[in-house]
Amino acid sequence: MQKQRGKLNNCGFTLVEMIVVILIVGIISAGAIISLSTINRAKANGCTEKLVKLLDQTRMDSMSRVDGAVELVISKEGNTYYGTLYVSGGTKKDKVELGDGGLTIEFWKDGDGSTTGVLVRRIDEETPFTVKFKKGNGGLSFDTGASPKALPFDRIVITGSNTRIIRVYGETGRYRLQ
Repeated sequence: MQKQRGKLNNCGFTLVEMIVVILIVGIISAGAIISLSTINRAKANGCTEKLVKLLDQTRMDSMSRVDGAVELVISKEGNTYYGTLYVSGGTKKDKVELGDGGLTIEFWKDGDGSTTGVLVRRIDEETPFTVKFKKGNGGLSFDTGASPKALPFDRIVITGSNTRIIRVYGETGRYRLQ
């Protein structure tokens, strides 16, 4: 009889072993989820920082150029967003990768009394967006007759696992991160 009990006790896992394994798997899974969330948050933050630098560069170049226009075109090619700086009638000065397709870049304009505003443009492969600044004071230039059109906006919203908002003041061309 004792030999049979010994055989029965040596089969399978104990409840304590199962609980330990489940706890270890849970801890590893939680760490992986937190790491992925941090990576996605860093993508949105990095895109925002690069876009702000391009806006600064475009504004400063616009104010300091003797002749010719300066414009920033934000576009999506394949699964990647780019910011391309053009000077003097289409000469490419700089092209910066802003982020991958896991992000969304949108341009918004405050509506009349609306808290959410109106979506001006969501960047995708067919619809790039042009940002121009005035030479004199560095304010935003909305030349809707030009090609491509410079449409009025006051916010740039970058969404990944978190949302970053760049509030742009049209009169001065300055911005504030929210």
